Amino acid sequence: MIKFFRKIRYDLMGKNKTGKYFKYAIGEIVLVVIGILVALQLNNWNAERLERKTETDYYCQLLIDFELDKVELLELTEASKQRVELSKELLLDLDAQTKTKEELLESLLNALRSDSFIPSKSTITDLTSSGRLSLIRDKSLKKKLFKYYEDLDNKAEITRSNRDINSDNIIKWDNILEFGWQEFSVFELNESILQTLPNLDWHLDKNNHYYIRYQEVLIISIGINWREQQVYHSILNDMAPLGDKLKLACSI
Repeated sequence: MIKFFRKIRYDLMGKNKTGKYFKYAIGEIVLVVIGILVALQLNNWNAERLERKTETDYYCQLLIDFELDKVELLELTEASKQRVELSKELLLDLDAQTKTKEELLESLLNALRSDSFIPSKSTITDLTSSGRLSLIRDKSLKKKLFKYYEDLDNKAEITRSNRDINSDNIIKWDNILEFGWQEFSVFELNESILQTLPNLDWHLDKNNHYYIRYQEVLIISIGINWREQQVYHSILNDMAPLGDKLKLACSI
């Protein structure tokens, strides 16, 4: 094609058709400019298409993070409910004096076990750290996502604080030897060693301060678990409308 136009140009110059040559030259320039503009337009269109695809991919990845969090929150809620029931049973068992001290201690550990909620934030972290937030064109959705993750961090911190409280309640006793932690079978202490350590039957004395403290710790645990369930429920409620928007955006 280039040789064809070049031949025409040479023919016009050779025949001294200067006017026609200049018209031809101008036409050739116009064609080149049009070609460049078309190429730029195609390039811009392709870049726009890739950006929109990347935007959709981010919506889908955010949706995956939401689904992972939802599964974890439901599991944590169920575990929290089970700890509440166990704590209630322990209060009754302690009062009935039907359990050994070792059984009460092992059950207490299960009742105080606490798992903090760790949100899935890989996608939103990638968006912010990579400077790709501009890909999210829906300003309303972007604002709601930031508000959601800000609240999520605050609520996740509540669960971490609750875990710390329960951890403290496991070890913070006036005297852990008098309380009897050494009687756990997991420590594998033989009888000769146990005989050198305190062995108080505080679980049989309702006036003993360890007995009362045991009750207090269980009541605190029930309150903490109730609070955790409220937090998990709140996160799920916040997640629902955003999840619906992400599903729609992901399917486009």
